[in-house]
Amino acid sequence: MMHRARTRHLWLCGLLVLSCSRSKAPEIPDLLEVPQPNLSAAEPAVREQVARQRRELEELLSAEEFDANAAAEAYSNLGLAFVLYDFTDAAEICMLNARALAPDDYRWNYLLGYVRNLEGRLEEAVPSLERTLELEEGFLPAILRLGQAKFELGDYEAAERLFRRGLELNPESGAALEGLGKLAAAQ
Repeated sequence: MMHRARTRHLWLCGLLVLSCSRSKAPEIPDLLEVPQPNLSAAEPAVREQVARQRRELEELLSAEEFDANAAAEAYSNLGLAFVLYDFTDAAEICMLNARALAPDDYRWNYLLGYVRNLEGRLEEAVPSLERTLELEEGFLPAILRLGQAKFELGDYEAAERLFRRGLELNPESGAALEGLGKLAAAQ
């Protein structure tokens, strides 16, 4: 009898632990601190936009019920504001955090590649753009941006494949036609 009661007690404790672990809020991954660029020379509307997006992000990060996808979206919005006003270092950190929060969302990989591309860091942009296409194979902006990066890095064969793929998706793509024209001129 004592053995059955003990077994049932252990079984109930196990169920309790299992149910508690399932209802536990998701953990926030390690995130990078987003620097505050010097906005003193920026227009008041720019300062307000960045401040508003930072507040929204902070609210999401400190919410009782953490939503990783909403936080990734908020990091991305802040990052896009930084890109718009040429604060690419801060934008890159925002995109890294968005990707850490939602690694299987193609948008954050694309935007990280986009920011690195803007900075001329093509070797670092390529893996993010390739990951974008693993997650969303027909995403034309990533195909064309990756084709341009491959062209600039001298990988003409890969660039041609990408530009042709872009034309398959959109036969009127000016960027794909321009890329193929640059390839023809370079060869």
